[in-house]
Amino acid sequence: MIEGLGNRSGPKFVTVPANAAVSFGVISFASAVMQSRIYRHMNDR
Repeated sequence: MIEGLGNRSGPKFVTVPANAAVSFGVISFASAVMQSRIYRHMNDR
């Protein structure tokens, strides 16, 4: 189905949401890791 749309319209509609989802996932994962480290550091004290 993606190949039927053509090379011009296909990759743009596919890659833009994918890149947004990947970037959002990386940011959320990094923030979660930072929060967990801060939480552990505060609990140690």
